[in-house]
Amino acid sequence: MFLKRGSLIGELVEVPGYGAILKVGPEKANARLRSNSIHEVLFRFMERLKPYVGLVIDLRGTEYSVSSADLATLMFAMMDHESNRFIPCSVLLDKTQAQRFQAMLDLTQLGFPELRIVDSMDLAVRHATGSADGHSDIPPPTE
Repeated sequence: MFLKRGSLIGELVEVPGYGAILKVGPEKANARLRSNSIHEVLFRFMERLKPYVGLVIDLRGTEYSVSSADLATLMFAMMDHESNRFIPCSVLLDKTQAQRFQAMLDLTQLGFPELRIVDSMDLAVRHATGSADGHSDIPPPTE
């Protein structure tokens, strides 16, 4: 499955022994992203069966600030109604972005273990899969 909304793309990537991870990121390096880009990609997964067992959102190298619409949609995209749990989600951000996003999580009190800000793809995949060894061989989304 491949999704493209604005300048963000989402792709289901199969991780052997675990299942599919939805990887969301800019189509091109240094892309200028529209406001609410995360919302636009993840909106279709709100309150529906999830075709993924983990989420990785990679916004490194962009000047994107996560909006309140992005955060709300992300929460719904993480909710697995069938198993009554949150799906693990890793968000890769540059330092300034991470500070802003953490402040938003603190303000809304939405910081919880299933949602983690990380600084490398290896950590992102390890968190999204709950794996101790990780799978850093996840390919980038294709165009």
